[in-house]
Amino acid sequence: LESRYNKLKEKINNFEDSISDLRRILKTAVQIQNFKKDKEKIIKENMILESESKNVSSYMDSLDNKYSHIIKQISHLETKINNLQENDNSYFYGITSRMEDLKINYDQISESRNETYSKIEVNNKKIKEYEQESLKLKENHENEMMSFQSALCGIKDKIYNYLNELNVYLKN
Repeated sequence: LESRYNKLKEKINNFEDSISDLRRILKTAVQIQNFKKDKEKIIKENMILESESKNVSSYMDSLDNKYSHIIKQISHLETKINNLQENDNSYFYGITSRMEDLKINYDQISESRNETYSKIEVNNKKIKEYEQESLKLKENHENEMMSFQSALCGIKDKIYNYLNELNVYLKN
């Protein structure tokens, strides 16, 4: 009886080990879910940044058209200014000021666009890192599940053998 008691105690310990393995596997599964949620958030943020980048690019194109149009106007006005030297100073200063404002605005928007592209690159790198980490966790999870299934099959076989031995013992 004592040896059977020890065997049962050992089997109980094996069950407890299996339970702790299950808990670890569940914890890994929760981590995978959290990584997936983080990945989705970053993808959404990346889509928003890409949309903003497209809007900024569209605005930049509009400004480029306005800028070239204004440059043409300035050129036309400069020829008139040369012909009308009396009004030269007043027209020239107004146009120059307007052109400087546009250049400043253009530089600011260009800088903003570059920052947006930098953010997109950073987010793309983060997405790749999360995908790699998620893949590693998934592979670990699958390996643990396979070892757990193998352990469960072994335990199941031991239980059946024990029950058969118990039946034989009880019949005798």
